[in-house]
Parts: sequence; structure tokens; C-alpha cells
Amino acid sequence: MCQSHPIPAAAPSQSSPITHPGFATARIWLGYRRPRPLRDLLSATAEPPPPDPDDIDEGNDDVGFSESARTNAETPYQSTPVALELALILGLTRAIEAAGRRPGARGTLAHIGGWSDPAVPRLLETMLATSLLSEALLHADARRTAPALIAAPRSANNPRGLAEAQASWLARISARLMENDAVILLGASRADLTDELRALCELDLILPRPDRALARALIALFFADHPSLAEAVAALPSDEALGRLTGLQLTTAFRSETPDAAVTKLAAYVAVAAPITTGPAGLDAVAGQETAVAQMRRLAADMAAWRAGTLRWAEVPRSVIFHGPPGTGKTLLAQAFAAEAHLPLIATSFADCQKAGHMGDMLGALEAAVAEAEALAPSVFFLDELDGFGSRDSSDVGRNRTYMRAIITGLLRQLDRLAATEGVVVIGATNDLAAIDPAIRRAGRFDATVAVPPPGRTGLATILSRQLRAAPGDTALAAAIATSAERLIGTSGAEAAALARAALTRARAASRALTPADLIAELDARHPAVAAEALRRIALHEAGHVVVGLLSGLPAPLSLRLGRGNGETSWPAPPFHTFATARAQLRTLLAGRAAEAICLGAASSGAGEGPMSDLAQATALAVRLETEWGMGDGGLIWHPAAPLPATQTAWLRPKLVHLLNVADREARALIATHRAEVEALADALIAAREMVGAGLAQALVPLRRKIAARRDLRGSNNDGTKGNVIPFGAR
Repeated sequence: MCQSHPIPAAAPSQSSPITHPGFATARIWLGYRRPRPLRDLLSATAEPPPPDPDDIDEGNDDVGFSESARTNAETPYQSTPVALELALILGLTRAIEAAGRRPGARGTLAHIGGWSDPAVPRLLETMLATSLLSEALLHADARRTAPALIAAPRSANNPRGLAEAQASWLARISARLMENDAVILLGASRADLTDELRALCELDLILPRPDRALARALIALFFADHPSLAEAVAALPSDEALGRLTGLQLTTAFRSETPDAAVTKLAAYVAVAAPITTGPAGLDAVAGQETAVAQMRRLAADMAAWRAGTLRWAEVPRSVIFHGPPGTGKTLLAQAFAAEAHLPLIATSFADCQKAGHMGDMLGALEAAVAEAEALAPSVFFLDELDGFGSRDSSDVGRNRTYMRAIITGLLRQLDRLAATEGVVVIGATNDLAAIDPAIRRAGRFDATVAVPPPGRTGLATILSRQLRAAPGDTALAAAIATSAERLIGTSGAEAAALARAALTRARAASRALTPADLIAELDARHPAVAAEALRRIALHEAGHVVVGLLSGLPAPLSLRLGRGNGETSWPAPPFHTFATARAQLRTLLAGRAAEAICLGAASSGAGEGPMSDLAQATALAVRLETEWGMGDGGLIWHPAAPLPATQTAWLRPKLVHLLNVADREARALIATHRAEVEALADALIAAREMVGAGLAQALVPLRRKIAARRDLRGSNNDGTKGNVIPFGAR
């Protein structure tokens, strides 16, 4: 394995730029990159003699500048990226000093990476090819063969081209090593190498990002003896801010005529590239997501322990996928975690990468973001819209299957690269966890998945209070917030924040401070109250699900909520299904509609609204039971899950109708027998609006007692279910 040598921040005592490693080397390089008229002028007056090799060597073996090296580089100063060149010299020398050895010895493989700017590897390759720098920074001189400098292949426009470029790159490395040449890789990653080459890599130098020490050195190199030098150095932005500079920004800033102007440009550039972590103050900024916040607090503590050296990186659970409906705070969680852990956040998304262009550009954009996370490590890499990458086995891929396979393969390569980098926490976000390719979701790439559901009433009230900046003693506003939170149950935190902003806008339009009436007026306009009759129907519907589920032997639900125009019952996901559990779930899915019919005389359309409705889920379950699980009359032949139009086929439709009709009859029978329990639970839900944890468990005690009593009296049915469960019926 390569030995990684991350670069620590410069010590505060190293305030003089002359103490920066490589300063003398950079000064010589700068002298040879200036325009010839200026060099001639210096030569005609009092040009100092070249420094001794010992001064330039920076602690390395016996390497100095040869006479041939002192005739290089005639390119004018103003037309070349001299500042970036000097930054690379200073950074590489600092990395070499940290490692205690230089790359380039014969028969060895080394890697120089880190700074993610796309111009860095190609520019470094050009610079190190000159004897001026190769003799000063590499283990090479005129008496030995110069190292082979091999840059990573660029992303190709098609999967075949990318694979061919990668194979050619690896073959070239192997061939040079076989000839006992020195090989230095530029801009690649350890994850790009084969296992064989990874074992041969003896040195891994990480170029540091720009910081105040490097900026001080550059100012001293470009503006030596300028009267405003000290003031400019004092006004430099922070290390973290300077670390976000690109090579182009660095070069442009140091083309200024004075150090003050250069620092002003640097400050302007870093202000535009302000990190996303400056928003939330930490995980305390996230309301209504107690489970997710608790898990991320543990990860933040682990990161602190790792940085302190008391925890090995292999013990840190460093990757997670947030999944849940839109607007529930997945992005906010990533931002808040980065702020809590005091880590830079590098954020991108499927759409951000896709807008870069064709496949090669898209993969290149993803690779650039990953490289930046590597360079800034320890850091947080946040990839939003993870479901946009899709699944290689999805039936929706169609003619684009080859293209999507290549895109997903590219993503897997980058996730493996991140997994091989110590200090990078990887966070993905998705609205549809099931749409993500299993190879992406597997442990090692993402160690955990964390649900981010709509916040409960308490979380919604907290979001509203924070957005409105409610004073603790304002009881009238607190009552309006409580009313609003109750009516918003089932919606997202983003909806609550939007309501608060609308109320504040209403108050500003009236040229006065916010009043409770402003909030209630916006609440009525955006989320009108539900009529009592409709609310009771929804409560009976959800209570029917719960009662039939428990009577059918399913585990207790996790939560029960009565929202604006809909209800929500959250159940633990089963690890698998047997025929009995599939029947129980079919009954439970149809029990809401059955409760409406039994208690109110007729069912509503609510059970069939949309692809995630009760009827849609029940139909999909019945299709899988018949076509995938070998539990129906079709035998043991496996068919992929049929889309809904397949329910119209002659052989499948009668089977599905039978399964669903029997489940509906059983659900109605259970509701009729236990109508009192259904109505009591519905009344409790209307009063509470939200039942979770101990409150939900207490509400279910009477029903559990009745189930236990009937089980003792009646024993078990022939199909293995308890006595209070109606048998599924003859097939």
C-alpha cells in the first residue's frame, strides 16, 4: 500500500515566509520565469549570485541546480500561471519534507496527488520535466534516467474509450516499472490502481491546498520589500477560505501590481466560493429528526476521536445515505453535520454532474468533486439525488442500458476511491432508496441508511419558532404556532419554513411586527382546516390499518399521524415474507378502506390515490406473490414483477382479483368484529393528532389485552395464525 503523508497546517511560529519549505527553490524558479527585459536589467545592475546547492536542497540528498537547468524558461511572467507554479513548488517541497524522502528513485512507484484543480497534474508534469525542478525536487539528476511522469487518463466520451484509456495507462505504468524506471503518477488515486500496483506504490505525496503560509510565501516572492507587505499579509483570509481557491484564481490574484490588490482579489474569490457549512451552526439547527441527529452526533464524536488519534479510521462508520420525501431536511443534515464536525463540505448532485455535458464531462465533474474532497480531507463529501444514477437492472433503462451501466460504474469507481481515502465522510441523499443500484448501497460504499421522514408536531413547532424568531414569553404566538404545527402534521419541514416566511412577508407588507393573526391567516390560505367529517374518516381509515394489522400478527406500528387531508401509519419493514405474512399484509393494506365501509357505510377514493396508495401496494404485493415468490397457482417459475398493465392479462387478472377480494372480506370481518376498538383508536388519534412511542403503546393496550384473551381461549388456527385471525380462505 502507498504510504500517505497528509500535510499538517503550518505552525503559528512559522510566520516568516522564508521558513516555508521550498522558498529558495521557488525564488529561483520565479527568477527564470520573469520577462527577459527585467532579467537583463537585474543582470546589468546587481543580480545576486546563484545560491549554494545546500541552500536549495531543502534537506534532500546531494541535489542542486545544474548549469543546463539555469538556461530554462523564457516564457513571460504575465502570460503564464507563475503563481500556480510557485504554489506547486512550495506544496510539493512541503509534502516531501513531511514524508522525509523524495520520489523518483529507479524501480519505484510514487504518487503525487491532493490538490484537485484540473490544471494541477498537467502543469506539474510539464514543470517536473525540466531539469531545473527535477534535480531540486525529484530523486533524479543528469547522471540518472529522469523519472517517467504519468498523468491519470482523462474521462472518455464513451465507456469503451474510458476502459481502453484506463487499461493503456495501467499497462504503461507496468511496462516502465518492468524496465526498472522510476514512475511518478500525477493526479491519479490509489483506487485507480490494480492490487498489484497498489502494493508496489512506496510513496504517496499529498499536495496541500493553499493556506496562509503559502500565501505569505507567494506575497514575499512577488512583492519583496513592498511598503504595504506587512499590512497585506495581516489581511489574508483564513486557511480554510484560502483552501477553496482554484489555480486560475490564485494565478489571477497574483498578477496584481501590489500586495494589497492581490489580497483584495483573494478575499473576493473566497467570498464567492463560501462553503455550504457556513449556514447551520451544527446539528442543533436540525429540528424534528431526532433519530438522524443522534446518529450523526455519534459520527461527529467518532471523527473528533479519530482526529485526536484515539480511534482508528477503520473503526469509524464513515458513510451514510439519507432517504425520505422531498423537503424533509436531508441536505440540511449534511450541512449541519459538517458544521458540527468542523469539516469542509464538498457538495454535488446528479444534476450538477449531468449538466457538465456528455458522459466524459459528467464523469469528469464527479471526479473533480471527489478529488476536492480528497484534497481537503478530513472533509465531508455530499452527493445529492443519488437515485438519479438509477439501477443497472431497472426496467426503465431500456435502450440507455449501456450508457447507464457506464455512468453507475463510474460512480462506483469514485465511491471506492473515497472509501480508500482516510478522513472523508461520504453522505448520499435520495427521495427513493429502492431506485438505487444495490452495488451503490452495499456496505463498504455506504455503511448505513438513515430515514429522514416528515417531522412530527414538535419538530414542526420548533421549525416555525426558529423561522419566526418567537420570543419565549409570547404566549399568543406560541398558541398560533401550536395550531399551525398540528395542521401541518404529515408535511415537510420545508413547508413549515415556507409558511413562516409567508407570515413574515404579510407582516412586512403591513409595515408592522409579526402578529399571531399573520401566521393564522397564512395557515388558512395555504393549509385550510379539514372538516370534522373528513377528519374522522381519515382517523377511522388509519385505525382500521392498525387494528387489523395487530389482529393479523404484524408487529406494532412505529407511528400514527393524522395530517391535513391524509393520514400516515408507519410500520417496521419485514425482512422477508412467508405466505402467511403476505396474507396478513394484504389484509392490513385493505383494512383502511374496509373501516370506512363498515363504520361510515361507504369507502372513499383515498385508498386508491396514486402509485403509493393502499390499493396500489396491495396489487403490487399480490403480483409478486403470484409471479416472483412461487406462492401462487403459477408454480415455481420466476417472472420479473409485472407492471400494472399486466393485471389485465387473461391468466393473471383472475388470480389477483381472487387474492384481493378474499383479503378485503377478511379485513371487513375483522373490522365488524372489533368496531369498538377501531372507533376508540380513531377518537384517540383525533385528539392527539400524532401517536408515537409510549403514547402509541398506551393507546394500543386495550386491543392487545383483547387479543391475548382471545388467543388463550381459542388457541391457533390450522394455518399457523392465532385464533383471533380469520383464515385466509380456500384458493
